[in-house]
Amino acid sequence: MKCESKKHVTCLIAGIVMLVAYILYTHSNAPELDDLKGWAVLIFVIIAASIAAKIVIRLIFRIVFSVKIAEESEERTRKLIDLKAAKVAHMISVFGLPIMLIALALGASVVGSLHLLLLVFLVAVMGEDILKVLWNERGIKYADKY
Repeated sequence: MKCESKKHVTCLIAGIVMLVAYILYTHSNAPELDDLKGWAVLIFVIIAASIAAKIVIRLIFRIVFSVKIAEESEERTRKLIDLKAAKVAHMISVFGLPIMLIALALGASVVGSLHLLLLVFLVAVMGEDILKVLWNERGIKYADKY
């Protein structure tokens, strides 16, 4: 497995760990259903912790695997894969707000709608890492469809 793929698999595992931590925390210490400020703070803390975890993982990989890439074409390919995966992730995340608004219109609770929005963003982020792993291992020709 390539170094880039290992980095993205590690980020994917960190995302799953953050999701499990969020679920476990909300089952034991969840704010009241009508306390939107409490839910907003909780979701903001989880998002900030996820971003911090990704930054730390990327720094560790930069330090541990500080091998210079010999060919410039490999660097261009990696950047192209990153851009294509980010494009797919943005396309997925764009659907989060309309899905949340539809859920609210159909009578879902505000907290449930926030969780739905968080789930869409989580799927987008994890999908991006999965696509990066697949395309780094198989090559860019599989990414040309997107």
